[in-house]
Amino acid sequence: MNRLAQLLHVKPGEGTRAAVLFAQYFFIVAAGIAGKAARDTFFLSRYEKSLLPLMLAACAIAVAVSAAVYSRLSGKLSARLLFDIVNVLFLLGIGLLSLNLQGQAIPGFYIWVEIIIAILTLSFWLMASEVFDPRQGKRLFGLIGGGGSAAAIVVGASIKPYVKIFGPSSLIWVIAVVLILQWVLGRVSLRFAHSKPARSAKPRQEPGGKRFDPYLTAIATVVCLAAVCSQVVDFQFKMFAAEAMPKEADLAAFFGHFYAFTG
Repeated sequence: MNRLAQLLHVKPGEGTRAAVLFAQYFFIVAAGIAGKAARDTFFLSRYEKSLLPLMLAACAIAVAVSAAVYSRLSGKLSARLLFDIVNVLFLLGIGLLSLNLQGQAIPGFYIWVEIIIAILTLSFWLMASEVFDPRQGKRLFGLIGGGGSAAAIVVGASIKPYVKIFGPSSLIWVIAVVLILQWVLGRVSLRFAHSKPARSAKPRQEPGGKRFDPYLTAIATVVCLAAVCSQVVDFQFKMFAAEAMPKEADLAAFFGHFYAFTG
């Protein structure tokens, strides 16, 4: 173990914290993989596929609003309380929507999964930045992020045999279980967080200076164009998949393998 720690450049006292965060991120990404496979399968097989572009736009708006609300609450509530609240809401939402996953509940489930993935990922890396200082983060965040890649491979490859035995609807249970596991590990991670994380001073704005310099404007433009292109490709890809595989089990298995390979 000591030799492994030396190879990974992990110092004494950092190994336990890094292992907990690695496992937590594993289950966060596992929830995302299972959630994406389930939402895409249900929407393409049980709902009107032509409305998928509207769903992509609705997800973008919902995530933006949710992130803004989360950011506002993070300044008013303690990290532990806010973490508990969002996890309770996520589990309640999954439970209520799964009671009758037909009709309007399907687009609701689609958007809810996207919000879960975005907020949990955001909260995780904010938490990680409080557990490790910037110098430690340079060495350890790559290793911790490997938990996400491991989850994509393990969970994605396991979805096909799982849905063949238990059916696509049982993916709801997988999402709920991994959400609970990451919640438990997240509470452990919060114990490692600094009680008073250091806050960087806000840079002073020069009088009459521009709010956004040309470099930031160019970066924002590239990011927006890349997002638009990826959504167009994503829409076409899912439509082709739905036409080629009309059965739910085949769709779920395909998306599981797809997210495993991309992971």
